[in-house]
Amino acid sequence: MTTTHVGAARLLDYYLGGAPEDESGVEEHLFACARCGEVLDDIHRLGTSIVALVRAGEVSSGATTALLNRMSRDRLNVRQYTIAPGQTVACTVTAADDFMAGRFVLPAGDFERLDMRVVDSNGQELMRVNDIVVDVQNHHAVVFFPARPVLEEESALTHYVLVVPDGSGERELSRYSMDHTSAREG
Repeated sequence: MTTTHVGAARLLDYYLGGAPEDESGVEEHLFACARCGEVLDDIHRLGTSIVALVRAGEVSSGATTALLNRMSRDRLNVRQYTIAPGQTVACTVTAADDFMAGRFVLPAGDFERLDMRVVDSNGQELMRVNDIVVDVQNHHAVVFFPARPVLEEESALTHYVLVVPDGSGERELSRYSMDHTSAREG
């Protein structure tokens, strides 16, 4: 007897809750197929490891609205800020926050790729997030950072610069600012 296995992409969709119409079929298969159960366990372990790295401040990333919604469903505290081009917003994080997410409203236009430079008030680049995720439906670039390292930062004005890389370097698309108040000072 030949067993047709559930593909890893379908198992990942199931794990993320992205295919509810197919959920019972995948679950029925998982009860009968140890190999697919092992693949699902591997996906779960990988997801847990990634979350641990992000929470420790080792990884920052672009995100989708679906990922932020998943974080909320998983009862993670995500402090979110929506920022228009040129705008400065007041922000802080608390010990209760797991992540801080910025929803950077995009100016009009189409972009094949966007990178984000994070710079201090003196223009020094603090970090760079390459090839960030664009939420096309909401016309936002969504980037999240683990809250723990931000919690330790002093109060400061930080600039988030969206750039479009091209063959000759990069072109600044828009700039956003967050005026961070340290929870230690509040």
